[in-house]
Amino acid sequence: MIRLRLALLALAPALLPAAPLSLRDSVDLALRKNLGLAVRREDNGIADARIEVARAEFDALFNFNTGVSESRTAGADYVSRSPLTQSWNNTASIAKKFSTGTTVSLDAGFSPTWGRSQPVSPEYRTVAGASVSQPLLRGAGEAVNLAPLARARLNLERTKINMRIAAVDLITDTAVAYRNMSAARDLLALRESGLIAAEKLLAEVKARHKPGIGTSTLQDELQAASDVAARRVEVAQARRDMERAGDILRDLLGENPARDHATEPPEVAPLPTVPPAVPDFGVFMTEVDRFNPEGELRDIDKRDADTALAAARVQDAPSLDLVAGARSLGRDDTAWGGVEGLRRDHGYEISAGLRFTLPLGMREAEANLRAARRVREQALLREAETRRRVGYAARSAWRDLIAARDRLTAAETGLRLQTRAYEGERSRNTRGLSSLNDVLQAAARLDRARLDRLAAALDCATADVRRARLDGEILTRLGYQWRELDDVSGAEAHTLIPR
Repeated sequence: MIRLRLALLALAPALLPAAPLSLRDSVDLALRKNLGLAVRREDNGIADARIEVARAEFDALFNFNTGVSESRTAGADYVSRSPLTQSWNNTASIAKKFSTGTTVSLDAGFSPTWGRSQPVSPEYRTVAGASVSQPLLRGAGEAVNLAPLARARLNLERTKINMRIAAVDLITDTAVAYRNMSAARDLLALRESGLIAAEKLLAEVKARHKPGIGTSTLQDELQAASDVAARRVEVAQARRDMERAGDILRDLLGENPARDHATEPPEVAPLPTVPPAVPDFGVFMTEVDRFNPEGELRDIDKRDADTALAAARVQDAPSLDLVAGARSLGRDDTAWGGVEGLRRDHGYEISAGLRFTLPLGMREAEANLRAARRVREQALLREAETRRRVGYAARSAWRDLIAARDRLTAAETGLRLQTRAYEGERSRNTRGLSSLNDVLQAAARLDRARLDRLAAALDCATADVRRARLDGEILTRLGYQWRELDDVSGAEAHTLIPR
């Protein structure tokens, strides 16, 4: 469904002047063309690649060595015995590391050797076997060996949550800008309506100033004309405010001013006429805690710190490795005979032992352990601070919505009263029972009431958006799910890159 919507929105820049954009369509445009989200999408790809890098630690490793050597036995009679030995050594091995720290190696060797008894035809020595190394202290267990992979996966989760937070914030900013654009259009309409009323009043004053009527004076006409001029200034300022609000919205929609030369602000739907509902505070706070992507981010940081601390504890120990190996040995005057000798000659070599390594001073491991403990403590503190901050923000947003609703209710009541008062003052002035100054004052009070009502409606709409951001309702209200949001975020931002 979302792909169909995006396909239909491909021609949106051409439709902007012709048809109003819905809030959902505006958010779709903002999400798919946002450069910041595209950058975070690339972060996801980078983090995913680093998981493969961590997995590569357990890939099998092939090793091949070849070289020649020459040796002479110490103290031998050089002239009579010439115990000179020359060898061409070839060895190959395949080693693989496992998550427990165990390293298993399969190796084979083929070494032609020339000595005094074989000056021309070499003796072929062969070897094949296996060896194993198992850390017992430092480097032992999955806690340390899988730590890089676990942290790489956590980093991918972190980048995805960061992108989701950025996407939800962009939705919020776009919704607020959309409501501001609606309010700017309503303000312009209000100012133009006031100008029309002022011009109508001026025409009436001029008509009554004609000889034979005499119900108005030259001073009344000047006052009415001055009011018309002031109204025109207000219209010009409201139009500029609307253009500024349109530029802010177009910027969020991802339009490129170098290519999109639209000058008129986008058409949007008017502000909602019905005040939004206020949820129960307890239910609202429960939903905030359940949604809370910032809290999820801090939880990932804590898990990352736990993983690093577990690995640091294992590494804060001397190295003690169990090593063992077994090899079959072959020897013959021919190459194939040397290979066959691995099975036929029953030569072998078996070894087992311990390898102990102790740094003279464990400063590095101990410092890493102390740092890991402090990082974990930081993660716990940040998680608590984030949840506390989100809780206060949620409570403030809930109260802001209640206050905005109350203000809207009061503003609507005041507007109804001021409208009746203005109409009555106009009627009295027409009958000559009040002065023009009384009418102008009533008109000014009516304008203030209209502005208060518009400002209260805008505050109510934006407070509802910010409240819905905190409990996740903004996503369900616009028909989004996390998977759809992940797919669309920054998907077409590359069209804004100059080529």
